[in-house]
Amino acid sequence: MTATLRHAVILCWIAGYVDAIGYFRFGHVFTANMTGNTVLLAASLVRMDDIYQTYAVTITSFIVGVACAIFLKSRGHSPIIFLVLNAILLTCLWLFEAGSFIALCSLAFSMGMQAASIQSFSGIRLPTVVVTSTLVQLTEEVLTRAFAIPANGTQGRPARLRHMASAWLAYGVGAASAVGAGDWAMSLLLPPLLYIVVAIDLFRQRAAHLS
Repeated sequence: MTATLRHAVILCWIAGYVDAIGYFRFGHVFTANMTGNTVLLAASLVRMDDIYQTYAVTITSFIVGVACAIFLKSRGHSPIIFLVLNAILLTCLWLFEAGSFIALCSLAFSMGMQAASIQSFSGIRLPTVVVTSTLVQLTEEVLTRAFAIPANGTQGRPARLRHMASAWLAYGVGAASAVGAGDWAMSLLLPPLLYIVVAIDLFRQRAAHLS
């Protein structure tokens, strides 16, 4: 497994893991899947359920996370800083035993940061907090290979199918891992460690490139 594919797999695993924590432990609210939250927000507004406020705040937190990442990127900051910030944030949630509302907003903010930080792996565009577009690209790549459909743009790259399939599977495995975890606060210890692993890996790559 190449370094970039390993990074994609780890980040997708984290997103699936955190998304499942939000959904199963915080009243069926997603922390990474804003498509699902948007649908549930609209439905709750029509049904006049008070939970619409939770969906609205979660989506807002995600957007703020994206905005912060975009702002930092515009200032020339490396993706490493986003990974470290997310690791610190999730560690604080565990250390201070944050309540459900703060935890939910923080997780959504973290996923927004991740979504806007690293979006390309070896030149292959791959979102790490959603799998809908990944499934579209995976299906397209399979059909391109199976029926010799002429490649368009980046289609047909040997690594493309591997990246898309690995990302989709990692997201699902991450979600399954969260469901099997114990206390939700303790379960937040693993994502920060994985963020640091990727950050260190990226730092080593940058240092090797500069040397």
